[in-house]
Amino acid sequence: MNFETYYHKTYAAWLGKIIGIRLGAPVENWTAQQIKNTYGKIEDYLVDYGVFAADDDSNGPLFFVRSLLAEMSQDICVETMGDNVLNYISDGHGFFWWGGSGISTEDTAYQNLKAGLKAPLSGSYKTNGIALAEQIGGQIFSDCWGYVSCGNPDLAANLATKMSSVTHDGNGIYGGVFVAVCIALAYEMDDCIEIIVKALNYIPSDSEYAFVVNDVVSKYKNNMSQEACLAYIQNTYGYDKYAGVCHIIPNTAIMIMSMVYGENDFSKTLTMLCEAGWDTDCTCGNVGSIMGAMLGIEGIDSKWITPINDLLISSSGLGYFNIDTISSTSLLFCGIGARLNQLCIDERYQRIINDIEGSTFFFDLPYSTQAFVSRSNRYSELKLVNDSTALKCVINQGFAGYQGTIYKKTYFVPEEVYDCRYQPSFSPTLYAGEELSFYLSNPNELDIVFQLYVKDRDGNEYLGETFVVAKEKRAYSYIVNGPKDATYTEFGMKMVYQKRIMHDYILIHEVSQKHSYSYEITWQKEKVEDWGLDFGEKLWKEVSQCSSLRNCSYISENGLIVENDFVIFGNAKAKMGTFEADIEMLEGDSFGICFDVKGFLYHKMIGFEKGSIYFHEKKGSTFIKTKKIGEILENQMQILLRATRKNGLIILLINNIEYVIEDMEMDFNWGAFGVQSNKDTKVCISGCKLESF
Repeated sequence: MNFETYYHKTYAAWLGKIIGIRLGAPVENWTAQQIKNTYGKIEDYLVDYGVFAADDDSNGPLFFVRSLLAEMSQDICVETMGDNVLNYISDGHGFFWWGGSGISTEDTAYQNLKAGLKAPLSGSYKTNGIALAEQIGGQIFSDCWGYVSCGNPDLAANLATKMSSVTHDGNGIYGGVFVAVCIALAYEMDDCIEIIVKALNYIPSDSEYAFVVNDVVSKYKNNMSQEACLAYIQNTYGYDKYAGVCHIIPNTAIMIMSMVYGENDFSKTLTMLCEAGWDTDCTCGNVGSIMGAMLGIEGIDSKWITPINDLLISSSGLGYFNIDTISSTSLLFCGIGARLNQLCIDERYQRIINDIEGSTFFFDLPYSTQAFVSRSNRYSELKLVNDSTALKCVINQGFAGYQGTIYKKTYFVPEEVYDCRYQPSFSPTLYAGEELSFYLSNPNELDIVFQLYVKDRDGNEYLGETFVVAKEKRAYSYIVNGPKDATYTEFGMKMVYQKRIMHDYILIHEVSQKHSYSYEITWQKEKVEDWGLDFGEKLWKEVSQCSSLRNCSYISENGLIVENDFVIFGNAKAKMGTFEADIEMLEGDSFGICFDVKGFLYHKMIGFEKGSIYFHEKKGSTFIKTKKIGEILENQMQILLRATRKNGLIILLINNIEYVIEDMEMDFNWGAFGVQSNKDTKVCISGCKLESF
């Protein structure tokens, strides 16, 4: 297939996954009877979530696939995949269900990896026991391997086997392979039963997983009714028949039931599956992926798509990447898949993929809005509609002298997100000094005055110059000119109608963001955000603008206090030019200031260790370069640090003493920032100044 076809198929599959998660989330772990008694027949979303919270089912595919950014090869090492888990996932919060070691498969495997037990031993049943090894997680996170396979089931099976073995074993691995292969086959096939039968060739025929799949398919072929088949599954493969929490086999049985009885219809299949109960967000997510890949976007009813508004919230340990869109992350999958399969990428998309110093918000896909929103009122009725290559801003009603607004969120505070089920944390995706460009056209030459703007966390707005949009497509730009230490929560475009406008529109062809930042963080102004209770009834709080490894950090009147933690903040998609920090060691003598941070295991660090100063480069579980560069005075608790990147060098100024280091990894010179401290050291960061290269 060509890249455009591949991209559209992947977008539909990923969107199907997100739809399934959102549909099943309200009744996760309910029985079929409980769902029937409460909701009756399901025909639409059960809850109007608005901004839907992060979910483990989408976290996994989105961040597991990034292991291929570290090792871009069909023969990727399983240990690299294990390192990727430690790189992007915080310890004990966010991302997964942290049910406890020996209870939750992912929690147990993570603790194994953290203790130095390499994959696949980290997920082996010999290490963890068969009940843990065969929980459902092996398959619910495996969609991405189908996406990047570009329709190649052998590749999907290979990658899914490796990643599933990091956390699972036995049927847990077979489930991961089966789902990934089904998705890969769905790129080329158009019948669920045929996909299921062919996918069975990729798992052992004598496995329990294969037996269950064949058993359910046979009930359909022998004309058993769907209701009778569900009752049979409940009696034969119910949760009571399997040890541990949320076993893979019961949920697989109802997935297969919905796929064979759903008659290749997206809505019928997913609602049937949701009504069947058990782990509904997981099962509907996997089947949504398969159906999306098979049917394409045209096979999915718009009622499932429009409420999502293209927005994707995650809860990785790298907060900058936790606000994204389905359109853009679909391109991430396809960029990786194209490289793995030597598929030529269209020049337009290659430009977007290669730009690590900017972001492009495009509208090429059906329903793609890039999470832009219209702010309407009684005198300005607006609606955003995808127009195949542009975002059409429909002005249903606009009165002279009144204003309409189109905007995009760049940071979320707790009250803006429905819940914190998987404990999200965010760093802003927009900073002072960055350049925004809107590519607009005004085909009907409407009499409107435009103005680009940004808004900060306190509700203050900072405006660009007013302008009139030409009939033909042109770029209109604005450099964020508000306070350097403001937290920007949205950017957008204001429109003031010069005369009454009805039933007309303007077009937004593309929006770009150049990450040429110059900003500051005054830590004393930050706060500990109260996100309320997660689904386990645990209160979740996080330092604003930050994500953290252990959530042990807090704000004091003097600044950010970091102890036994790794706190990550700032723009993760730009090259650092200069970084300044005021640091005070309150206890102990070992900590690090990190930059070019791509996660907890991929970064560069200026380390202060027992009176000595080191420069570290870390890629994966080991430091690839460590160099001692100096000493600090005994009992010197206050440190002023400035790091500047110039001509392949990193120039450090530490308490007015200069150190020069060769920046060996020039392809590694972009990323966020961080502060790392061990359990015996407490440091206070009172301020940071940051400028891009």
